[in-house]
Amino acid sequence: MIWQPTTQDTIRLAGFRYLLPQVQGRLHPTHSAGIFITRNTEEGALVEELNLVWERNWNGGILRSNLFDLERRNREQRQINGPETLERSSLRGASIGVNQQLGNRFGIAANLALSEIRDDQPLLQTERDEVNASVVLSYISPRRISAQASQSFRQIDFLESGLDTENISITDIELGYTFADRRGSISLSVNNLFDEEFVAVVDSFTFNRFRPEREYRATLSWNF
Repeated sequence: MIWQPTTQDTIRLAGFRYLLPQVQGRLHPTHSAGIFITRNTEEGALVEELNLVWERNWNGGILRSNLFDLERRNREQRQINGPETLERSSLRGASIGVNQQLGNRFGIAANLALSEIRDDQPLLQTERDEVNASVVLSYISPRRISAQASQSFRQIDFLESGLDTENISITDIELGYTFADRRGSISLSVNNLFDEEFVAVVDSFTFNRFRPEREYRATLSWNF
């Protein structure tokens, strides 16, 4: 259901039930009815998700808030002719983000997300309460050169593993260039610039993974 009470405000209420394919890249589009649905990265899992979204637009900017509730089920048979197991997990939370254009060349984005992750597999020890925040500043020059700097913050309260509550702050930078006629682009980036060490969490609800070490990356793309 989509409702526009004003010309600047849009409210979306949606429910999804989808089976994530064995190759995650085949899930297209990742947005349905204007809602981001790829919160689950467990290939072959059946997902039921509810979303309530409010968006507000203004000149050069947008604010977006989202309440979400997701249940995941995955049936597995680890051995031929072996017993079938049913795994369940859940993700609940809220997020809010603001994007604002600053003049003709700069832009800034800020996001905050609160989430509660629960899993019925005690051996994984991934049950946690998580807070993620980020601020990204971008620049595009008339010569097709772009630059971006981002600061991400994460707080995790581990519930089953016995680990202490962890707070990290990660800085990423990127420099790029777009070729004439947008035929292609090249970029150089450094993630985790200050080489921060922390616990790397990997589970079915981990979509953007921070690396606990400095990472250098070069990317070249070309449009045929």
